[in-house]
Amino acid sequence: TTGLTYGYQAGVIRSDNATTSVAAGTVALTASTTNYVEVTGAGVVSANTVGFTSGSFPLATVATGASSITTITDKRGFASVGGGAIGFSAYKGGTNQSVTKSSLVKITFNTTSFDTASEFDTTNSKWVPKSSGIKLITAAIVIVGSSAVAGESISLRLYKNGSQVANGGGIMCTNASDVGLSASFLQQANGTTDYFEVYTYWGGSGTGTVYGLLGTTSFAGAALK
Repeated sequence: TTGLTYGYQAGVIRSDNATTSVAAGTVALTASTTNYVEVTGAGVVSANTVGFTSGSFPLATVATGASSITTITDKRGFASVGGGAIGFSAYKGGTNQSVTKSSLVKITFNTTSFDTASEFDTTNSKWVPKSSGIKLITAAIVIVGSSAVAGESISLRLYKNGSQVANGGGIMCTNASDVGLSASFLQQANGTTDYFEVYTYWGGSGTGTVYGLLGTTSFAGAALK
């Protein structure tokens, strides 16, 4: 940064579910006014004297004199260009699922209520985030009471890349009545190969039934950062 030239450092911006690297560089400023420095979702940095452009990322306001910069105000912050919250909510599409007790069983989800970035795989019942960062994951299971036996325990397990990474706790059946269990998890994803699945362990013998109606058994996730 010198004279009427503003220098900026290299960085990475995120536009919806895509990231773009921005190389370090400089941008020319107009003398004796306030310059608005911004970057587009494609990584193009520019300056103007009117104001920040809708759909771009503000970087700084730079006040200039006749031949030099007088003040720089940092305007960087979180923004999402042309996008919004990234997440999904999946359920079983109205079909109950039979599970073998005393076994780890993957819960299937073949329908989504929404999937803003097309990240949920309904064929394989797994979430494959396309962006890296911290993810909030929630899961819920509701069992059909007629298949429960007093004293049986039911737990939710979160799997990442085929291995268990979290146990959502459990509940104990007291009689043959509908029982629900939900859990929330914070996990990190690399945005390329990481994926998440929901499993259950139902202690006992024989088979049990998990509800498939909307509002019962579910799997949801959202990008936090």
